Formats: sequence, C-alpha cells, structure tokens
Amino acid sequence: MGHRIREAMREGGFLPFGQNGGIVEADETFIGQDPDVPKCKGGYAHKQKVLSLLDRSTGRARSEVIDHVQGE
Repeated sequence: MGHRIREAMREGGFLPFGQNGGIVEADETFIGQDPDVPKCKGGYAHKQKVLSLLDRSTGRARSEVIDHVQGE
C-alpha cells in the first residue's frame, strides 16, 4: 500500500506531494460498480476502490483506482 501511495503522489513532472514537509491528506472511498466483480446485495465488495491524495499547501489533488484497501 505504501508503494501505491508514493506512486499516486507523483505527477507528470515527478514532483512528489508534500514537499518541504507539507501535509498530505489520504483517503479511500468506494464508487460505482467494479466490472470484474459480480454485483451483490449490501456491502462494498462489488465497488471500485479509489485512493485520493490532497496536498494542503498547494491544493493539488490526485485520485487513482486501486485493487485492495488492505494495509498489506
């Protein structure tokens, strides 16, 4: 998960978020229907998992669909 966060923090210029010790907020959410998982009643297993990062000092945001939300 740490590798995925670091990769999501990169942009086209490869400048990471949170430069000079700035604060970066991270959050995940579940959106829509994952096309690879059959729909089921209740829960969130059939939803797409999205990781979002926000650099508080610059206001830049980055979101990416991820496979798993476990810490491993």
